[in-house]
Amino acid sequence: VALWPRLGAEGRVVNVGSSSHLRAAGVSLSTTDAAIDRGLRAYAQSKLGLMHVSLLLRAASGGPAVRDCHPGVVWTPMLRRQLGAPLCRLLEASGASRRLFRTPQQGAATVLWAALSDEGHGGGGVRAWRSEYFVDCRRDDAAASPESRDLAAARQSWRWLVEAEPELARRAAAERGLARAIAEVEANSRQTG
Repeated sequence: VALWPRLGAEGRVVNVGSSSHLRAAGVSLSTTDAAIDRGLRAYAQSKLGLMHVSLLLRAASGGPAVRDCHPGVVWTPMLRRQLGAPLCRLLEASGASRRLFRTPQQGAATVLWAALSDEGHGGGGVRAWRSEYFVDCRRDDAAASPESRDLAAARQSWRWLVEAEPELARRAAAERGLARAIAEVEANSRQTG
């Protein structure tokens, strides 16, 4: 939040998402209970929520490029916990884990591409800010869900976020550049919405 006004038009913000956002029809605070999220519903919604924040920031003119990316299905501790130890041992012993999943280094390639590439930067207008989604080291806006481009849903996600995290709302309001960007997003969404 504090860096937003300091980045300027040439800066880059890259949010590491997941194709899991495709499984989320929306964002709901009701999935934040302490129960184990075996189906990764809360994870999928959190990735969609992150894309909503990206959308709101992109809609604010004059700021840095804000991009979302999917690093691929990476062989991480989180994935291994989800699959369970017996299946993981089998996948590793057979070598299938190396064929089916990316290494963290391979997953980082798309994140770096999104951060360093000039692909898609600039333009303007509603279509330009709706999506900047990178997959497999290339921009592929069509791979992002329609829900991730829903400005009304993004505004609702933001309202829930600041209600759930009042300190974040206070810090955002204190940063003049970000507060101006949020006000601009609200004004633009009423005009284009």
